[in-house]
Order: sequence, then C-alpha cells, then structure tokens
Amino acid sequence: MSLDDKRAQISAMFYLSIDDADIDDCLGVSSISVSGNWIDFNISKCELKETRSAPGELVQQELSATCTDSSEANESFIREQCDGYGLLRIDYSNGERKVVGTDKKPVQLSIERSGSPVAITLSLKRSSAEFSKFLKSF
Repeated sequence: MSLDDKRAQISAMFYLSIDDADIDDCLGVSSISVSGNWIDFNISKCELKETRSAPGELVQQELSATCTDSSEANESFIREQCDGYGLLRIDYSNGERKVVGTDKKPVQLSIERSGSPVAITLSLKRSSAEFSKFLKSF
C-alpha cells in the first residue's frame, strides 16, 4: 500500500510524555524523530482531523479516540500518564506513522468517562503552526 493512501484507517494511538521524549524536530519539515517508551492506549476507534483554511493560517487539529478498556483502573492509568504535556503517535493501516505535537508545542489530552455502556474518550482540540509530522527513527 502507498503511504499516501487516503483510505488508510487509524489502527493505533500511543502517548509519550514530553519529559520522557528525546526529540529532533525542525519547524517547516514534514518529519520528526522521537525516541522514548510510547504508551499504547488500545483504542477501538480514533479520528484525527487537520484543516487549514488558507496558506499561512494555523492548522486546526481535532482528535477523538475511544479506548477499548473502559475500566476505572485503566482510566486511572491513562489520567496518570497524561497528567501534563506530551506527544501522540498515530499509526495507520498502511504502515504510516504520524506524530501530533512537538517539543515546542506538545499536546494535552482531555479524558472523559461516560455513556452506557461506559467508554473512555480521549480528545484534543488545538491550533498548531504545522500539520502532524511523519515519524522517522533516529
């Protein structure tokens, strides 16, 4: 499959605290190098929308993800891990990996446990100077 396949689905989402990350990034470059121990959130579904209304405008980023494990213990684990700023790694079904956030502009997730049956939803809404970046290894 081509890495530019527009039909690729998000297959996994990981989080890395900014304090635990080793990052090599340059503004304006479409890739980023990150090393650290990514935490798998075991999502059942995830959607990432990135839009820019005009060249030079900020990119609007919105993410919504539902975790597979909706237990209170998993919620506590997620809240503990995401207590602060970090990076998100989004893995796609075509093998592509992208990173949302940088060392200069990390993400902060909102966490909600609600519904019947109960679900843990992770969300993000922010403006960024850049689109998510392709992950490359060091």
